Amino acid sequence: MLFTGNLSIDLKQVSRQPISHDATRRSPDFVSLVEASEILSVILSIIDTKGSALDATLRPIHNSITDFVRNIMNLRIRDSEEFVAAALRIVGLGMGFTPSGDDLLLGFLLVYNSLAQTIARAPIHLEFKHLVKRTNWISAKLLDYAQHLLIDDQMQAVVDSISNIDQDPVLAVETLIPRGHTSGIDIAAGIVLGISVICDAALEQERTEYIGTMLGLPVEPANSKNPLRI
Repeated sequence: MLFTGNLSIDLKQVSRQPISHDATRRSPDFVSLVEASEILSVILSIIDTKGSALDATLRPIHNSITDFVRNIMNLRIRDSEEFVAAALRIVGLGMGFTPSGDDLLLGFLLVYNSLAQTIARAPIHLEFKHLVKRTNWISAKLLDYAQHLLIDDQMQAVVDSISNIDQDPVLAVETLIPRGHTSGIDIAAGIVLGISVICDAALEQERTEYIGTMLGLPVEPANSKNPLRI
């Protein structure tokens, strides 16, 4: 059993679905997911995000998260070796038992690794030994579990909703927002960014810039040397 604030996770009950087998069964409706990411970004832009990764008053943390968002643009075009370094830079950033940087990265990798094979990409797995050097053991372990899709029922519902056209990802992600003090907000923000990057790669669009701006994490347009068709 792991305890995180007011949340306990029974590790005997977490969903265990190996990516190599599960992802091949997924046929997401990317157009609908674009709409869902935009709706969720609006929701996150109007709720109280004080203390979270989206809190612009926490300048050092907010700036680092923005730099991370800027880096994920490369994942739309190709697997990015630079992503690992950028991801590790936000691990341990923020307040709380599971810091905001950890939670946002958890949400992002949860989505990206769930759907990576649908855009012919490899899932991204950060080594636990590097994670635990930058944050507390339990937060590192939760992040490690999530990137391997070893998740609780609430987050499994999110994965199912983005993979099944008959389910509503907006509702599934909304249920996460009250989680912990700011963990739900940060995880949800990571999920929205993950959805946006996957959809951009699948549809050859550039919507993540808009999503980042809506979340208060403004990023420059994609590299003109590697344009995506709109």
